[in-house]
Amino acid sequence: MRGGKVLLGTGIALGLVGLGLLGGRLVDGGSGEPPPAGPGGVTHEAPGAEVDADGRYLVAYGSGGSDLSSTGVPVGFDPDCGSAIAAAASYAVAVITPLVDPTGWDSESYTGMLEELSAGLHATAGAHSTDHLLEVLATAPAVASAVPDTRLYPTDSLFRVRSCVAGTSAGVDLALVTGGTAAGTPFGGVMPVAVDLAWHGEDWRLVTLDPFAQWDTWQTMTTAPGEGWTPPADARGRAAIAAAGGAGWTEFTDAGA
Repeated sequence: MRGGKVLLGTGIALGLVGLGLLGGRLVDGGSGEPPPAGPGGVTHEAPGAEVDADGRYLVAYGSGGSDLSSTGVPVGFDPDCGSAIAAAASYAVAVITPLVDPTGWDSESYTGMLEELSAGLHATAGAHSTDHLLEVLATAPAVASAVPDTRLYPTDSLFRVRSCVAGTSAGVDLALVTGGTAAGTPFGGVMPVAVDLAWHGEDWRLVTLDPFAQWDTWQTMTTAPGEGWTPPADARGRAAIAAAGGAGWTEFTDAGA
């Protein structure tokens, strides 16, 4: 099925509603490149961004937004890098969830959500990527019936900051823990999602969202907790996922909640 990605291996069946096709710009500034990082990449200079002794950001999933969009997505973030991480996680979960469980969504409501999260950035661009997402949304009911009960486990997921200039731009990777049932067998999986944000209109706005940008990483992280694992991921499982993904992966402070 076009739009379907299924991994069968080590007893884990992972069907994720075509998310392998979701790469691409939601909003295109014309250059085809992600927002530039500042000198030195990640910065910890912005007030409000909490870090531990090793310089890792301390972020709880779902934190930071001062308001909700019309579809219930947290918005109204501060310009610091910790808030950029929180925004990236909330936006990624919001965009992908309807493609895993399309109940209550249609093309109009989904397009409205995308427009709201990228509001004000090149408002006439991004039609091709939006059409692509809508194509996957159209296939979601059929795939959901074949892979029922699939859902995301955000607090068990991890993040990694590729770059951040407070109040300007941020690049954040998410390793979203997923689970469901395939062919009657429960499964667990991990989906790496690359998110790029720009600070615009006094909020972090979604510029790009690219699931499965690193196919090998997805396979490695998915199988890391062991054969036949199912979410929620425990501390050992999250540590295995982080180690399999390489340097820089960090748990949310409410992991396991």
